[in-house]
Amino acid sequence: MGQGCCRIKRLRKIRVADFEAGVTGLDEILEHVYRNGWVPDQEGLGKVLLDALRAAGNYVTPKYEAAYSETLVGLYRGYYEAARRQESPTFAK
Repeated sequence: MGQGCCRIKRLRKIRVADFEAGVTGLDEILEHVYRNGWVPDQEGLGKVLLDALRAAGNYVTPKYEAAYSETLVGLYRGYYEAARRQESPTFAK
């Protein structure tokens, strides 16, 4: 039996302000943004991440847009730093 047409996106729980939210597609979003060269302190990153989260089918109420953006940028910072460490060569002594 072959694979289906669509890749199932993993559900992740993230902490936003004072609540937990379940979101799908977060791993793919972080990877996509990284591959497009965004850096954690770049202006507009929060909006890009928030727009991508919505495009992945997640609902974000306008009341919590700023809190989601802040959380997403923080998550991206961790992703970015881990990816950079993985890319940097290690030298044997």
